[in-house]
Amino acid sequence: MGALLSVLLSKGDDTGVNFNDLQIDFENAKPTPAEQANYDEVNDVLREAPQILALLQRYEGNSDLIRKAISNPGPATENEAWKSLLPAVTKLRDFYEFSGKIEGSLPKVLGLLCAGDVEDNLRHHQATARQLVDILHFATRFDDIKMSKPAIQNDFSYYRRSLSKMKMNQSPTQPLPVTDELASRMSLFYAHSGPMLKTITDCTTHFVTVNQSATPNLSQLVSSCLGIMSLVSYNAVAKDRVSSPEMVAYCLRVCIGCSVLYDHIDKDGAFAKVGLINIRAQIKLIQERAGDERENLLNALRYTTKHLGDDSTPKSVKLMLGV
Repeated sequence: MGALLSVLLSKGDDTGVNFNDLQIDFENAKPTPAEQANYDEVNDVLREAPQILALLQRYEGNSDLIRKAISNPGPATENEAWKSLLPAVTKLRDFYEFSGKIEGSLPKVLGLLCAGDVEDNLRHHQATARQLVDILHFATRFDDIKMSKPAIQNDFSYYRRSLSKMKMNQSPTQPLPVTDELASRMSLFYAHSGPMLKTITDCTTHFVTVNQSATPNLSQLVSSCLGIMSLVSYNAVAKDRVSSPEMVAYCLRVCIGCSVLYDHIDKDGAFAKVGLINIRAQIKLIQERAGDERENLLNALRYTTKHLGDDSTPKSVKLMLGV
């Protein structure tokens, strides 16, 4: 992830939070023996992420053929639309199934980083910390691209409407890419404005819930992990530790992804006046440095957080976000 990123927070810092000097080398960090097994499993999943994003970016949709089939219904137009939809829906199924792989990987990362002293874990398991930010970056990037592809929901809605009728004509040797049961789950996934970020939010919430009895303070540990990583990414941009547009966008995505998750896990949320997240500073940084990514990142705060609408959220924050 470029050069060494570090967070050096002291009294008077814009974040208002104190930590020891924590340095995380996202570019060259190597897994320690203690994290190697988990690292390898998660890495196998993350290797697929660039291809998933590339396929999503190239998704063109079948709007013309669907429109033709609806305006001029009949075997010829409907079969043409259906035949074109099958490979597209196969891709949508693959994207959805990859979200399940991310859902299976994230608890492995959180389990290692959030056991005991979080700051110490981040210091000594930097390869796993890098995987956490890679997951968050992927999720925010996936959702940005998905929001620019209205054809996804149009295609899948038409597929579901046509499924009962067209599967009767489907050759037994060519099974349907998505069954009725799977289609229902996928429909819920794609209906969300930020489906991948919602997936990791739900996964993190579930991780805390199922392990709370064994680790009563797990929620606080996860909040600390997300808060620290958000600060690392914030300071990488705010203190000009990264300079290329690609790295600035990367760090801002990670910063906001951590803050969204923090808002769902921490009892006071990311918009509280006291906590690890200075949301006003983050919004200001996005407005100043995010460029073309500005609205996408602000939308993540507007539409995927939990506590923005609370009465306790400062009016100044709501005003900054235009809500």
